Amino acid sequence: MTIGPPSSSTASSARSGIWLRDVWVDLGPVTLARAAVTLRDGRLITKGEALDVLAELGAPQEVIADIRARRYGPERPVSWVWRLRRAWLARTFVRAGIDRTLAGA
Repeated sequence: MTIGPPSSSTASSARSGIWLRDVWVDLGPVTLARAAVTLRDGRLITKGEALDVLAELGAPQEVIADIRARRYGPERPVSWVWRLRRAWLARTFVRAGIDRTLAGA
């Protein structure tokens, strides 16, 4: 058992099960993009603008498309296989992105 905060990223991103939920897949990458722009440029951007920034940060295109579809498109069913893949892609991107963003700050 580890005592204290994790050595990198955040405690929430370390718990893989939470990434199966749409809210984490949506808000994790979007929040990272918004934070990266704020730290880099000193300005705030909307969640919609953050979707465009995600591509610049190297987020997986299929995750960006999934977030965009959920936010702006009709509701659609999500297969368990895609939910697992999407969770892994989003979590991996956010964990690495936190470290990259803070290193560049």
